[in-house]
Amino acid sequence: MARLAAGEPPAFADRRGRERGDAAALAVLGRTAHPLGATPRGEARALFDGACVPVLLDDGCPPLLTGYFEPVLPGSPRRAVRFRVPLHAHPGGGGPFPTRAEVAAGALDGRGLEVAWLERAFDAFLVGVQGSARVAMPGGATPRLGFAGGNGHPCRSVGRLLVERGAVPAGQMDGALPRAWVETDPERLVVPRPR
Repeated sequence: MARLAAGEPPAFADRRGRERGDAAALAVLGRTAHPLGATPRGEARALFDGACVPVLLDDGCPPLLTGYFEPVLPGSPRRAVRFRVPLHAHPGGGGPFPTRAEVAAGALDGRGLEVAWLERAFDAFLVGVQGSARVAMPGGATPRLGFAGGNGHPCRSVGRLLVERGAVPAGQMDGALPRAWVETDPERLVVPRPR
């Protein structure tokens, strides 16, 4: 974890490469959920100078910056021929909550908890495991779905299962392999099935 350096934060004008980076940063900010509550418009420099604070990281502690994956998946607010796999809201209450296999078998059906419908069962599985996604609806809206609570059951990594079962050598595991493995034979893994 990086520590903040002592003293006043540097001024934006002191940032090296600023003339190259503001417009690109604004473009990215405009395509994502904006922490200031609105899509940024206008001059990049004015937005960053007025709404952000530069922070100097201590040279003795190299920073670790990470990214957060949020897939954008085609979907629908209602069940349709193309979109048959439900994403459910958290059922609330104190549990016990159904397992993924029980949800796949319909444990949450008919309770009005469907928040979106997807094409692929593995996409719904990953949204449940990773806890976030955006759903590209037919009318152009892309609502963000986020983690609402756990189910009290242990989480098992599909990648780890593949390595444990000898299907993939540990050094060759990457993010695309679990999807390919499941899609070649969906019966290998219990995921929500289209109804």
